[in-house]
Amino acid sequence: MTTSDIQEIVEGMEELRSWRLNNVYDEVRQWGARPIEFNSDPRGTQLYSIEEMKRSFCRRFVDLADSASRLLEEDRVIGAAILARAQIETVGMAAFFVHEVSRMTRKVDLEAFEGRVAQFLGGPADGGGVAKRVHVMDAMRHLDKLDHSYVEYLWSKYPVTKAFFNALDEVKSSGLEIQDLVSRISAMKNYDTLSEFVHPNALGTFFIFGQPEDRGPAEEGVRELLKRMTGAATWQGHHMITALNGSEGWSDECFRQFGSYFSQST
Repeated sequence: MTTSDIQEIVEGMEELRSWRLNNVYDEVRQWGARPIEFNSDPRGTQLYSIEEMKRSFCRRFVDLADSASRLLEEDRVIGAAILARAQIETVGMAAFFVHEVSRMTRKVDLEAFEGRVAQFLGGPADGGGVAKRVHVMDAMRHLDKLDHSYVEYLWSKYPVTKAFFNALDEVKSSGLEIQDLVSRISAMKNYDTLSEFVHPNALGTFFIFGQPEDRGPAEEGVRELLKRMTGAATWQGHHMITALNGSEGWSDECFRQFGSYFSQST
């Protein structure tokens, strides 16, 4: 595979990713605007709050994406990177929320179900006080598993893509950074890359906020990398869309599992 072959593939991937990025953004925005409807009376249950929480993740994601985009228009790449990193955390927490509510529903233990939901919603715990919050890194570990499975799926479905990345590592003269490309596919690689700049270390400080008169190609390259990573964070919303679409019909499942308990509390 020659350098020109690689460049042609990269350009094609970028065009496709840009289209998919806008598509993901629209899907998330539309999910956040969905009306909350039930086939059974949700009074006396946590079901309305659960549905509201799902839409809250969507609205937060869109707000972060919009804010990051405005910062990029002003070339404020670190602020945009911080928001992009928060976008990926929102994706992780949304997917983890869907997973945990589904898991606790299948256990058919109403007390455990409501206790776990309260940890996401910040509701009261048994015995008073507020339930212990779900830590964002628990959500990111869950996203890491989803992300790994997704990348493996891409490798198996599109073997030419895997061969392409392997070739990149061999063709050093291409002048392309393989980590940059991988980060635009993998949510966790993207998250790790953004984290390097979000923290006030050398990359996030010296290479961005050094003396303006000393800025050269290397510093400009870092800024361009951050712009690409910020856009990739919006694309990672596909994990959230998959999770939310898989949660449709939850309320009916909850009524099947907990219906007798719900009727006693109304």
